[in-house]
Amino acid sequence: MSSIRVGDGFPVRVLGVINLTQGSFYKGSIRSLGPAVGSSAASMAELGADAVDVGASSTAPYLKAHLSANDELDMIRRAVRSIVDATSLPISVDTSYSKVADAALSAGATIVNDVTGLNYDPALADTILDHSASAIIMAKSTGYMRGSPPRSVARILARSLKIATEAGIPAKNVVLDPGIGFFRNVGSGRAFSRQDIMPWYKWDCSVIRNLDSITALGRPVCVGVSRKSFIGHISGRPDPSDRLAGSISAASIAVYNGASMVRTHDVRETIDAVKIAEALRSARSFKE
Repeated sequence: MSSIRVGDGFPVRVLGVINLTQGSFYKGSIRSLGPAVGSSAASMAELGADAVDVGASSTAPYLKAHLSANDELDMIRRAVRSIVDATSLPISVDTSYSKVADAALSAGATIVNDVTGLNYDPALADTILDHSASAIIMAKSTGYMRGSPPRSVARILARSLKIATEAGIPAKNVVLDPGIGFFRNVGSGRAFSRQDIMPWYKWDCSVIRNLDSITALGRPVCVGVSRKSFIGHISGRPDPSDRLAGSISAASIAVYNGASMVRTHDVRETIDAVKIAEALRSARSFKE
């Protein structure tokens, strides 16, 4: 990426999350516009985060808290300015709108995190290119997949990667995100029926277990598992505030399986877990 060195030869990066919307699924991540945003970013920097990711709309597929471009724009622009004033951390903006991305990048952000994989706003890829910015491109569910979860996600990301390439975005500026938690009620197999629908927690586990299908696309992989529903389902913790231990476990396994970046609400704990998982991953090449 243009603002952070990510991938082989570099440490696994930790991306701290700040949410501006009251509709966020995890209330502990919500910050009000103003001093709280800058203070939160500064705290993440002190804890060792490599960058901060800020979003104004909840993107959880089971919530309906999506804002218009105009509503997002004002919130994001103000938040980015607050973060720039508080810390030198690179800033990622979580948006699918080119209008919002342009304002955020003009205000000091350097990364666009698009949960639609450049499929929503046709102008977004050009906006990223115009600002020489980086992109985190997430796999967007189509509702019906052929083949295994990791292979299905890899095919989706390959199409998004093609959009980025055709727009002229340099490969070194692109990181791929398999969209953990975003594949709900997904069908697989030849026929689509209720029996073919794969539970989201099984889908997510399969993708994390087989991240090599995603890394095979040749770009670093960013995984966001922090406090998500599959952790709650497996651990029996319906409240996201009770999912820290499960989040740390899932993030560690993702790193061990090849993730180069982790998006998290809990910077301190995740950094420790990432360091251990990264060391164990490196040790696989040594035989006693």
